[in-house]
Amino acid sequence: MRKFIFLLGLAVLCLVCNAQSPLAFPYQAVARDSFGTPIPDQAMRIRLTIHDSSATGPIRYRETDSIITDNLGMFTVNIGEGTVDSGTFSNINWGSAAKYLQVELDPAGGTSYINMGASQLLSVPFALHSGSSGNLSTVPYGQIPYGDSNGLRATSKFARDPGTGNTHFVTPRNGKFYGLDLGDSVNVKIDATNIPTPSAILVYGDSAGSYGAQVGVGQIPAFGINATAFMRVADDAKGTASINVLNLGAHPDIILSATSSTLTPGRQGIMHIEQNAASMVWHDASDQHVHGIYADSTKLKIYSSPAQYAWTWPNTEGANGQALTTNGSGTLGWSSVPKKNRFGITIDGLGDVITTGSKGFTEIPYNGTITGWTIVADQAGSCVIDVKRSNYASFPTTTSIAGTALPTLSTAQKNQNTTLSGWGNTAITGGDMFEFIVNSATTVKRVTLIIETTME
Repeated sequence: MRKFIFLLGLAVLCLVCNAQSPLAFPYQAVARDSFGTPIPDQAMRIRLTIHDSSATGPIRYRETDSIITDNLGMFTVNIGEGTVDSGTFSNINWGSAAKYLQVELDPAGGTSYINMGASQLLSVPFALHSGSSGNLSTVPYGQIPYGDSNGLRATSKFARDPGTGNTHFVTPRNGKFYGLDLGDSVNVKIDATNIPTPSAILVYGDSAGSYGAQVGVGQIPAFGINATAFMRVADDAKGTASINVLNLGAHPDIILSATSSTLTPGRQGIMHIEQNAASMVWHDASDQHVHGIYADSTKLKIYSSPAQYAWTWPNTEGANGQALTTNGSGTLGWSSVPKKNRFGITIDGLGDVITTGSKGFTEIPYNGTITGWTIVADQAGSCVIDVKRSNYASFPTTTSIAGTALPTLSTAQKNQNTTLSGWGNTAITGGDMFEFIVNSATTVKRVTLIIETTME
C-alpha cells in the first residue's frame, strides 16, 4: 500500500461565497506516495473535522468531500461546502477558542478513513472572524454586532426561523422593544386569531417583547384578503385594548376591541366598522348580558343575550303620523296607527223615566269614521236612540245614519256595537252636526250614549 503525504495549505484570507453557498474557506494539498512522487488523477474521499481548543477537543463541525487529484497530484476543497456530517459551519464561533483541523483520508474513495493528523488553524478568514469575534463574549450567537468605543458588542437579535423562513430583528433600547419581522408567514394578530401573513411588520412594545404597535403590508389569505395594509395598536401583555385597521381598498375595515373577540365578563367591548356595515358589542357587568348593535344599508338591529332578545329596525323614516309596530318576532316597521276619539250625549230624566224626542246636538270638528257605540244606563231597562247627521248649511234638516242598528237597551243596563252592521254612512267630515233622538224608553231614568271614532 502507498503511504500518502499531505502538504497542507490554508488560504485563510480568501472566502468562497455565492448566492447558493454559505461562507467557506479553501483547503489545498498534494497527494504523494512514500517516495514523494505526486499521485495524479486519483479519486479519493476526505473527511475534515474542526475541533475546539485542542487536536482532540470537542467537535464543532465535520464534513466529507469526494476529490480527484489533478495531473500534479494537487486537490482543493472548500471547507464549509462539503457533505455535513456534524455541526453547522455558520454557527462556529471562531474567536471563542483555538481551532484545530483534523484530516482523514480513504485513498480508495470509500469510508474507511485513515487519520492523517490534526493541526491548529493559526488564522481565520476575516469575514468569518468578524461575524463572531471582537469582544466576543458580548456578542452571542444570533445577535447583531456593532462597534463603539468599547469594541465590538451587540444587544440586537437576529434570527431566521427554520420552520417558516421568517427573518426577525429585535432591538431593546431604553427599556423599550423595537422589531422588524420579514417573511411569508408572519403572524398578524387580528382579534384573538394569529393569522399567518406574508408581510413586513414593524413592531414596538416593552422590553419583554409584548407588542404595543404593529404596522405592516401584506396579504391575509385567511380573511380572503389579497392585498392590504394594516395597523394594530394593542397591549398584548395585559390584554386591555386593541385597534386594528385594515386598508383593503374598496373594503376598509376597522376593529376596535377591549382585548379580543372573546368577551370577558364586565370588561370588554368590540366595535367593528367596514365598508357597508358597522357593529358594536359589549358585556354589561350589571346584568351579565352581552348587548350589541348592528347596522347596514337595510336595517338597524339591537340585540341582547343570553335571552336572545333582538329587534330589527327599518332603515327609512316613516310617514307623518306613522308609528313603529312589531310583527311579534322582533321585526319593527312603520305603520299608520289610527287616532281615536269619541263624542256622545248624556240624557237625564231628573228622577223620572226619560222621555222621547230630540235631546240635543253636537258638532264634530275633524274628519274621521264612526267605528262603534256604547250605551249605559242608571238601571236595567229599555231605550232606543237614533243618531242623525247634518251640516251647518243643511241644519236643522238631519238624516238618520244608524240604519237598522240603532243604539238600544233591551231590559239591560248596557250594550255595545263595534261592527256597526246595519249602519249607513259612517264617514265624518269636519263640521258635521249630530242629533240624538230618544225613540222609546222604559224604566231608564238616566242614559249615556258614546260614539267611537277615528281621526284623520
